[in-house]
Amino acid sequence: MLWLSVHAAFVDPAVLQDHAFVPVVLPGEMLSTLLGASLESLAVLAVHSDGTEPIPFQVDQRDRHGDWVWAVRPGPHQRASPPLEELADIDPPIPRAGDGYAQDDQDPPGAHLFDANDELVFMAKDLGGRWPGPLSALGASPVVELRVRSATFGTDGWVYIGAFHGAPAPRSARRYMHYDDLRDEVRSPIYAFRFSDTLVALIRDLRVVGKPLVDRLKVRGELVLALPPPLRRIRFDEEAISGHTEGYIAGPVRIIKRNLARLSLAGGLVKTPGVTCEHTYYPHYARVPICISLRFPVRSVRMTVTTDYRDPPFHHIYMGRYPDPQGDDWIALDTEQVSIISVLAVPEDLRTQVETRPCICYPEVGPGADRAEVRGYKGAGFAIASLPECPKGEHVLYGLYLLTPRPYEPGDERLALALRHPDVQVHVVRVWERP
Repeated sequence: MLWLSVHAAFVDPAVLQDHAFVPVVLPGEMLSTLLGASLESLAVLAVHSDGTEPIPFQVDQRDRHGDWVWAVRPGPHQRASPPLEELADIDPPIPRAGDGYAQDDQDPPGAHLFDANDELVFMAKDLGGRWPGPLSALGASPVVELRVRSATFGTDGWVYIGAFHGAPAPRSARRYMHYDDLRDEVRSPIYAFRFSDTLVALIRDLRVVGKPLVDRLKVRGELVLALPPPLRRIRFDEEAISGHTEGYIAGPVRIIKRNLARLSLAGGLVKTPGVTCEHTYYPHYARVPICISLRFPVRSVRMTVTTDYRDPPFHHIYMGRYPDPQGDDWIALDTEQVSIISVLAVPEDLRTQVETRPCICYPEVGPGADRAEVRGYKGAGFAIASLPECPKGEHVLYGLYLLTPRPYEPGDERLALALRHPDVQVHVVRVWERP
């Protein structure tokens, strides 16, 4: 069984620095001086020539079990919790509506405190210079001075995180990300997309600077089941995917969404076990799971996951497998101004257990031959197949989608590949707390 949602997330073409793509994600345990501070008191400051400026950030909370604390419950067109018959398929069980999964069970009732397992997130593009004076002059207590570096993305800057007491914490008015729970729509300054009302794991509409881009997302696959004929081999498409949304974290810097989905096959005679997966959206790229379940009765799965575009604005398409130790497949769609680069990231423990390749869709022949450069195509995506040695259980691959603000040049795929595991190094340089 698989769960998927595929789309491209887009970068503002006016931004030319590679570090604009990179989020900085800090675990709470790294900021030990700030643990226990109320989330309302926290601020993140960057230093510029004319003084300090609050930058967009968010704190995503986890409960005592390490699970997310959802900030947004599903909209009225989605089920807020799974029916009773689905609960046995989920490990750990998803709390039903009203069980308090929008409140951190580590905090006192009504309070929202910064804990060691929470995550504080901001964008590297908002880093500033170093504060020249004592940290006490920033008006917060405690306050932590951080230096952030990344050789891959050319990032090198400073940021200051503090707790402000007795007055509202300075907050940026900017938001990079927006979520409309009534429309089930995610928006950034460049793109907007809506999920399907009925197929909650799939996208209904994607617009880039207001222009509709996606015609449809297609899944074409076959399951081999441990059942007698004629149910041994069953073909499926995206219409067979059903499920519900558990919840969202919807902050100004990133959006996290978790779905549970299953395949309903042979007119509902066969239902695969439910699979839970998360996908994450940043202003400049998205990390989207493709989940494969080989639990009984599924023995193997083979599929293509492709996107058909409306009047493709792309001039060329390039693809290959990058010769780094991970060897992930990539596709670049090229124009005179921008290029969309997608990577199918396979976890290390699955590299010898699944087979993947990039593929191109043509109007006349469907998923077709691999070429370095083609014209006249309809869409593109990836083919995935489990191998006989793939163990039973749930396996998660990730599609990572990045738009660079320039035409594709050989080697640009390394930016998207580097986002699989960004080499962002964060060092605590100074800490000050009022005696």
